[in-house]
Amino acid sequence: EVVIQLLRAQSLSRLEANHAAVLGRWALLMAAKGQVDALTGGSAGSGRANSAAAALAGMQRRFAGRQELVLSAADVTVLRAACRSLCHAAADLHARAGGSGLPAQQLVAIHQSATELVASLPAEADDIASTIGLDATAVVPSTAAGEADDESVAVKDGADGDLPELSQRPSVDEIDLSAAAPGAAGHPLLGRLRDPPEADDGGDAASAAPILLPVELSLVPDSVQDFDGAAAALHHCVALCNLLANQRGRLQHSYARRAALIGHVFTRTLPLPLPHPAGGGSAAAVADGCFWRRETMRGAIQSQLLRMLQLVCEHYACACFSLRVTRVFDAERLTVMACIAAVADAVLRARVEDTPSMLCVHYSGRAGGPARPFGFELGRYAVESENLETASPQLALCRARVLRYFSALKAHVVPKGNTILELEHGMRMCTGDRALLRQLCLASGFNHAGEALPFYLTGEYPALCRNYPELALCRDIVFFLKLLMVPTSEGLPEVRAWSPADAALSWAVKGGAKEGGAAPALPSYEVKGFRRQLDCAEIVRAARESEDRAAAGGSAATGMLSRMAGMLGLAKPRAPPSGADPSTLVGQYISSEDDVLGIRTLPDFGGRLRQREVELMLCYLTAPYLRVPLLLKFFAHSERVLALGATELQATLDGALFEPGQWQATKERPIPGVVPPPVPPFKAGEGR
Repeated sequence: EVVIQLLRAQSLSRLEANHAAVLGRWALLMAAKGQVDALTGGSAGSGRANSAAAALAGMQRRFAGRQELVLSAADVTVLRAACRSLCHAAADLHARAGGSGLPAQQLVAIHQSATELVASLPAEADDIASTIGLDATAVVPSTAAGEADDESVAVKDGADGDLPELSQRPSVDEIDLSAAAPGAAGHPLLGRLRDPPEADDGGDAASAAPILLPVELSLVPDSVQDFDGAAAALHHCVALCNLLANQRGRLQHSYARRAALIGHVFTRTLPLPLPHPAGGGSAAAVADGCFWRRETMRGAIQSQLLRMLQLVCEHYACACFSLRVTRVFDAERLTVMACIAAVADAVLRARVEDTPSMLCVHYSGRAGGPARPFGFELGRYAVESENLETASPQLALCRARVLRYFSALKAHVVPKGNTILELEHGMRMCTGDRALLRQLCLASGFNHAGEALPFYLTGEYPALCRNYPELALCRDIVFFLKLLMVPTSEGLPEVRAWSPADAALSWAVKGGAKEGGAAPALPSYEVKGFRRQLDCAEIVRAARESEDRAAAGGSAATGMLSRMAGMLGLAKPRAPPSGADPSTLVGQYISSEDDVLGIRTLPDFGGRLRQREVELMLCYLTAPYLRVPLLLKFFAHSERVLALGATELQATLDGALFEPGQWQATKERPIPGVVPPPVPPFKAGEGR
């Protein structure tokens, strides 16, 4: 019918289209007859009508041995049904059009071809043909003797020549499936549609083609209105990441899709928590309009959210270390991981109405008595993100929101000494870790001796992690966040195709005895993941060097340290250097205009800029924020706009436009008395 409609679309009449369709079916049947003759060794017949079939049969005989063609019982049944159907269609077309639709000569030739094909078929499948109502000895439509002229041709197969009615055929219950051929059991005509490969001796269907499961990214909503919607969004996100991870060999860009999906969920779908108000209680928490504090949460939803956050974090870490790092992607992965940490902290502090977790009660400071809230910090994120190229406005907004949230936590919620998981300080147990674990053990009746506490955190004593899985997931999320801020790539896993199972972290107490012995005075941790040992201590070493440089009047950004180390060949930086950094352009350290004036030879970028223009541009780059209008005016000049054809200058302008620069934690900042203003000393992790 499709072929007929296509022919009708080419301005053919209904009769002409039906004629062409019958001739096409006849040609296919003649080709099938040639294959049957090649397999059975029969003759292709004689006459002009069978000349094409004879030629095809000869060719098939030459290649049948090499192709190992086999004529199954299902094939025999299909061919008999096709012959019967073609003869009915040809006779009907000849009778309806009075001989003008299909000439009598063609009808006779079709009948002769079908008769010879049926006669050449083997008789082993007669039982199958009779089962579905196609008797092998049934008479196909033919012309009466002496009436092969323009008069209509009579059909000898009953009154109308149609197939038996469905009521005359046996039911499914009456068919003996055990006696039928394996390929024709129940539905013999469908065996032709799919011919699965035969399994080897003792094998199974493992060689079958894999099934590609659809990945419906539209299941993740654009926004959520309540906690149930947030849990559903994270559930869909994890399910889609599993599909992408398990089909990464058959789906293109699996890692990039997972990274983009998780980035969309945490920068657009889930709302980030708002900063805690100063001295705010439960009434103030409701009044500030924060999504995570305005309503109470059910314990089941809290557990589901935290579990999904851990799985999402592992998927995102797997994708981050499997993709080539660019400046834009480095900014995205750091900011998205900080958003995951912020949402995890907000869920841990949520007010639960029915069955709150004991860990969440102590973490949020609602345990009563002298207990006070705990929390973790972002480490060097405020400084590391200064030179990140946040080309997306949403990423820049999320960076500011995350920094404001954790700055308010430190100022108004978490007291000094209750900060946990300070892993950047040598991977050691801090005072906050010991205090939280001791409170939790006292409230639960576990052994709260000092030597057992570090083993509780690592899971070597699994009692706490099994009863309060929130402890392990919070530990892993914070570790991944601070691991991504390691300034050199030597401290990160190599870029390769990782699986989510490789992202599962294994913790142990370094140098501590698990059975009968005591842990060291300052126990430190060993973390293994991605088939290697991971360490965040390099962040502290880099922070100390950048603090010394800041005290001397230089830049305090760890990114500067890593770039200088890369230029000297000491270490490979975590991400490509900033194009807006004048030190990168000239290959030596520059912190002010005086350093620019002391350089003897400046780059000319392939002759696109003169020495004076390069010196002016480098001086512009040493002025934060002011460099944006200065560089735009500089490159807008008709003599210098073509210089942007150099990739180095393109990266320079992109960095100046999209790098956020220093972050100021307070709304007000004192007016400097001298120019340039002195850089105040600061501690690692504090925003400026």
